[in-house]
Amino acid sequence: MAGQALCNDDNRFGLTKDGVFLLHECGTDDAPAVAFNYTQYMLEVDDSDSNKQQYTPDLLYWIIQPNATFQVGQFHSESKTQSTILWQRDTTRENMQVTKECLRNLKLDCPYLHLRKGRNVVLNWIDGSTGHWMARNIDRCFKDLFQDSS
Repeated sequence: MAGQALCNDDNRFGLTKDGVFLLHECGTDDAPAVAFNYTQYMLEVDDSDSNKQQYTPDLLYWIIQPNATFQVGQFHSESKTQSTILWQRDTTRENMQVTKECLRNLKLDCPYLHLRKGRNVVLNWIDGSTGHWMARNIDRCFKDLFQDSS
């Protein structure tokens, strides 16, 4: 949901309450790396476009799908039963699949994300063709994930 993020002492990766999906190195003056900006999206969508909804940013959410596709969507109402995908980025990696409890000591399913120091978000998965553990920075797994910071 808007306002939810993955965080550690150095980084925040998620969706702000204003609808900006970003990666930000906390404690610095560096501009965040922005992937999606709801305000910009609303300005760019044609008024006649049926996808343009007049909802508030608190109905926005972000998710990483089982195939590692990032999505920002918007629920149609507070009931959260229907939504529209506003933005998505597919991974460039082949053989991405769900692996149940790939990290048994924490009972995490793959793919999953973790944060490292220095604006590094790492995507972890089990390669579907080799069975090998894979861990790569998201910059290496998605083409043009982040737009120019603004």
